Amino acid sequence: MNTAIATRLKGALSMLWAQLDVEKDCLPSKSCRWLLEELRELQEIPVPAGYASSALSLAAAAEALQATLYSPIASLSLADAATLSSLLTSAVTILTAPLPPSSANDPSQPTLPSEVISLIFHQLAAEKDTSDLPACCLVSKSFLPLAREALYHTLYLTADDEERDEEGDLLDLPSSARRGSDFAINYGRLATELAFHPHLGSLVRRLEVSFDNVEHGMDHASALDVFRALLDACRPHHVKLEGAESTEASHFARVLCQSRQRFRSLHLGTFSNSERRSIDAALWRLLQEQDTLEDLALEFDDSMEAEALIGCPFTLKQLQIDSYRHNFLIAPLLDSLLHHSAATLTRLSFPLDLSLEPYTTPRLSHFVNLQELELSLESEKPPGDPAVSRERGRCDGLLSVLPPSVQSMTVGGPSARSLPLLVPLDRLPTTLFSLHIRAIHFPPAALLTFLRSRSFPHLRRLQYSVMEFKDNKLTEWTSTSKEEVESLLKELGIEGN
Repeated sequence: MNTAIATRLKGALSMLWAQLDVEKDCLPSKSCRWLLEELRELQEIPVPAGYASSALSLAAAAEALQATLYSPIASLSLADAATLSSLLTSAVTILTAPLPPSSANDPSQPTLPSEVISLIFHQLAAEKDTSDLPACCLVSKSFLPLAREALYHTLYLTADDEERDEEGDLLDLPSSARRGSDFAINYGRLATELAFHPHLGSLVRRLEVSFDNVEHGMDHASALDVFRALLDACRPHHVKLEGAESTEASHFARVLCQSRQRFRSLHLGTFSNSERRSIDAALWRLLQEQDTLEDLALEFDDSMEAEALIGCPFTLKQLQIDSYRHNFLIAPLLDSLLHHSAATLTRLSFPLDLSLEPYTTPRLSHFVNLQELELSLESEKPPGDPAVSRERGRCDGLLSVLPPSVQSMTVGGPSARSLPLLVPLDRLPTTLFSLHIRAIHFPPAALLTFLRSRSFPHLRRLQYSVMEFKDNKLTEWTSTSKEEVESLLKELGIEGN
């Protein structure tokens, strides 16, 4: 159909130039009337979706010819004939295009750029519990690829505790009754479908498993089989295990290792010393095989050894280490995990027990591009203990060797009473743009001294606590102290709290 219309338009163009009166520099009225009738006929012919914008050029050309009917000279000037030729040529170009051109004026196509529509769909996908995105896949053929890409980008899976009797034994329930708590029943069909339709599996970039209320454990055999099937069908770049206890984290880490896949980010669950043999063998081997890893998050509830990690091939951009207990040497673990990341690391978070013996200060000065640092400090020594000065010196030594690239810091920890004495504010990097110390209850005098030093010219954001310890009790600052700190922040151009 497009070809027929385009052929007639080309004939109209040829007639236009052939009938042009060169001596009078115009298109005669008889030719104008014939051409107008031809365009009106062409306007009545429907065009396929995606090419409707050609109608705009035809309408503009017809309007120009229509005006000649009411003109005293009833002809088209040479300049207007050239404009008419351009409009018809534009329509021919659109109709002969091999693919429908994108046009904001095409009523059959989206009026927003596809990049913007894709961002909207991905925002809908981030809400997880919504049916809006699947509905968008059914709107039109133009919406389908964009909505489907967002729909499959991240798979959010949930592992709930299975129903048990009063003694903790699994209830013998039919599959329909176990749906919602049985991981294999919930996602077994999904794994099969993705394997059967590789074009859908290729859209998956992130796989997130949330462990909710898994108090008695789960059916690991079937759940791990489904998890492995999903990994094979999707080959995601990012995997996150949220809320996984030590047993689940160990089993799922082993499956990740067995898949022999390369990941860009891994956020794994809690690992326990009680599972040492199985975890060390699976977790460490998994990490040693990751040469494309850029983002790593690990969580421990006991001390872990890292000797086997020396020489890991990955170059991290982000590393986050959490721990329920800080009683392990963090320095060797950081050295092992960040062995090749001196030039790439931009964000780092880790716990540090300043009272641990033997103690080794983590080496951070060689991370030349480190921008964000989060420290969770702990000390078992109460205020007044002679060891506090030693631990303050350790904290001082850590802060004094931070690279000048650090722009944002968060400092806190569980030792609420000791931290104000352990953290020397004057030793923080002078390059800081943002500082979060809300978990440390500094007295107002210490914070005022820090601000009045004017040693931090780049600081623009400060989050702080308005509580302090007095007579071993946590009390709120006086209104005068609050106003004094707020006034100074305003004077320095720093946004507070």
